[in-house]
Amino acid sequence: MVTQLKGSLYYLFSSLRFSLLVFWSILGGVLVISFITDLLITNSHFSFNLSFPTYIFAAIFGFWMIKNVIPYLIKMGATRKAIFLSIGIFGIVLSVLNAVLSNTASKIIAVLYSSNSLNHSITLTVDGNEQFFNHIGDFLGDNSWLTRVVIDSSISFFFFGCLFVGGLIFYRYGVVGGMIFFALGFIAMIYAGHAGLLETFVKAIFTNFSIVFFYQLFVVGIVVYLLSFFLMRRLTI
Repeated sequence: MVTQLKGSLYYLFSSLRFSLLVFWSILGGVLVISFITDLLITNSHFSFNLSFPTYIFAAIFGFWMIKNVIPYLIKMGATRKAIFLSIGIFGIVLSVLNAVLSNTASKIIAVLYSSNSLNHSITLTVDGNEQFFNHIGDFLGDNSWLTRVVIDSSISFFFFGCLFVGGLIFYRYGVVGGMIFFALGFIAMIYAGHAGLLETFVKAIFTNFSIVFFYQLFVVGIVVYLLSFFLMRRLTI
């Protein structure tokens, strides 16, 4: 079991290493070019947010591995349990790694650029005062590096788990089965909105919006990922 887990993790790392390098090379290149351009051009507006691309990357990777990783590991003799554990561990590591890299890069650029003159991505008027936001952490009143890492890690892993389960549904039951499942989910959302349940849920979140929400989101992500085990138990290739 331990040997299978190590082998599966190594294969996951080998499969993703090139994509991860390309992803961060592109982000880093765009960030550096934007930073240099802003220094050369007066009255320009330099704005960046590296967190959102990491959410998308985690979601895409969760969906991508269904056909590109799991069948190969099964052919190599790895048990469903070993595959399940290795993918879950790797999803958490990937989410935390991207969160650390994105927020460290943002911190470095902010220091070089001077945080006082840094233009933010979102401008809102709150109680008649103009306020600037660049990250979800700004809405919490705590914009520390650690807070941002926790937020980005939880969101990334949640997206990773959701797309992974969604990919498994399509892989196991086909396009028709997957579309039926998501259609039922969409209908349930419409009903919840019509019944006022969705509005109540959103109000409850924003009324007590704090860092605790993202710890809870991470737990929800784990629960969603645990559901994938029931889909993987008898998965064929």
